[in-house]
Amino acid sequence: MPDAVLIVEVPSMRVVFANRYAETFAAKQLGRPPRLSPADVEGEVLRPDGTRCERDAWPLIRATRGERVTDERLVDLLPGGRRIALLVSAAPVEDADGNVVAAVAIGRALA
Repeated sequence: MPDAVLIVEVPSMRVVFANRYAETFAAKQLGRPPRLSPADVEGEVLRPDGTRCERDAWPLIRATRGERVTDERLVDLLPGGRRIALLVSAAPVEDADGNVVAAVAIGRALA
């Protein structure tokens, strides 16, 4: 299964890149516009145990603060109750001075 790749600019959170799979997945599986800002995402993100994963704990958001996240399992609870299990990794993108200027997230829907 292909991976969805999303890159956002920091601090604006503007989506600067979404690969074809990310765009297709967002539109067809999640019912969202393909370049929807993470700030505008509806629904909830849950941990595998069913507890809510607050927005500031999402891998992409953590990467905007300089954290690297590897293979975190999450569940996207969509409006209407549909659930999609995801495996997500994220990392900051730094400029030559070490400032975080972007963040990249890679996600895969799990069967």
